[in-house]
Amino acid sequence: MNTLTSRVAALPSVCPVAPPGAQAYANTLTGYVLWGVLALMVVGVVVSIGAVVGAMITMFAAVAARTAEIGTLRALGFRRAAVLSAFLGESLLLSALGGVLGLAGASAMQAVDISTTNFSTFAELAFQFVLTPAIAAQSMAFALVMGVVGGFVPAWRAARLGIAESLRAA
Repeated sequence: MNTLTSRVAALPSVCPVAPPGAQAYANTLTGYVLWGVLALMVVGVVVSIGAVVGAMITMFAAVAARTAEIGTLRALGFRRAAVLSAFLGESLLLSALGGVLGLAGASAMQAVDISTTNFSTFAELAFQFVLTPAIAAQSMAFALVMGVVGGFVPAWRAARLGIAESLRAA
């Protein structure tokens, strides 16, 4: 029996001795944190897709409301690229404004301490948001990318409108 126990203990996947309490707790917590990060990433992707769709709907509404103006610009000699860049610029401006408002909200969250309690161990976990310049720059870049992605198709549609059909729609 001793040989069987020693052979089983020698297997790399079997740990006959439990790690110390702090290490076992850290291993368990690491697993929970990884699942939490994965869940937050999935939620972030879904929310980002919703934001891009919202930006696209907003820009499609702007194009539909300005069909006559687009036709007038094209009749005056503005090229399709100028119309495309005007609507993309508007989309970028709106997304930059949204990014700044989001950073203002994140900045205000730095003053809030958040805590939670694990009721099985009665341990309290407290944390606070910290907004660094790198996070702010990444957030603004992400907002601008979402503005370009959400605004490109409506801007392209505006640039593709024919002069006669857009003036007829007025």
